[in-house]
Formats: sequence, C-alpha cells, structure tokens
Amino acid sequence: MGFLIAGMILVGFIGIVNLIFAIGVVRRLREHSVQLANMGTGVGGNSHLRALPIGEEVGEFETTTVDGVPLNRDMMADETMVAFFGATCKPCIEKMPSFLKYAQTGPRRREQVVAVVVGDGEEAATMAEELQPAALVSVEKYGGPLGSAFQVTSYPTVLVTERDEQGRVVVTAEDMTLARPAVVA
Repeated sequence: MGFLIAGMILVGFIGIVNLIFAIGVVRRLREHSVQLANMGTGVGGNSHLRALPIGEEVGEFETTTVDGVPLNRDMMADETMVAFFGATCKPCIEKMPSFLKYAQTGPRRREQVVAVVVGDGEEAATMAEELQPAALVSVEKYGGPLGSAFQVTSYPTVLVTERDEQGRVVVTAEDMTLARPAVVA
C-alpha cells in the first residue's frame, strides 16, 4: 500500500512540474510573437541580421529619387541617415512620424537623409509623399538597388553612413531610436 501512495505522489509531482513548464513555454511563445511582430516585415532568411553591420562597406547602387534626382553611393554626403520602410509594414507606419520629426529637426540637411519605401501601389506612393519634405525619397520593390546595397532584411531599419579613412562609404550606426533627449540650457 505504501508503494502505491508513493507512486501516486510521484505521478502527481511530475504532472505539476509538467504543467509549470507548459505554462512557461506558452508565456515565452507569446513574448516571442510580440517581438517578431514589432520587428517589422522580414524579407530575408537571416532574421537576426537586419542590414549591413557597423563598419561594413555599402554596396554599389544607382537609383533615382521620386523628385528625379539621381542617387548613387559616391554621391552620399558624410553622416547620411538612410531609413528603410515597408509600405504595408505596421511598425514602419508607427515609426514614421518620429522619423519625420527627427529628420526635420535634426542636425542633417535634407540631402543627408534618404528614405527608401519598399513596395508598390497606393501605400508606397502615400508613404513617399509623406516622407518627401524631410528626405530624398526612393521607392523600390523588394531586393531593389538600395535594399541590396545595404543588405536590408527587415523593416523599419535606420542606418547612418560615413566615409572611412580609405574613402569607403561604411555603416557607422544602426537601429537608431530617433528619440531626441531634452537639451539642457
């Protein structure tokens, strides 16, 4: 009789431990779902690498902005901020107002801010129109010239480029928060 009671206690204990682990797994899956939703729209197979890492050279590209201005890697000024937005990406739409405010009030001239809208149709045209006052805007399809040159795999992505000692255009900052701290007088 004692073995039966001990066996039942052991089975009950194992059941409770199993239930605790199951609840923990479900909780982590929910957290990961939220994180993935906030990352934006991934288009590449390498989800942990969103774009070129800091220090890497930007690839060659040639494109034209919606204003008809030609744009290529050699024409980029120092401290150029390049932002990639998916036209139908919910996190991109949410981040765009803070990007616009940052770009319009920040230290960079309009020529030092490039916004890339990835997609086509009405959504891309509307987003490009909203971005135009603050940046040079290019609209391209997935895998377009700028997206390929910067190896962008998810949206939104914001990078800063600069020329290094050898004159190469390299990424110097990534994943900018676009929030401005208050200036102390």
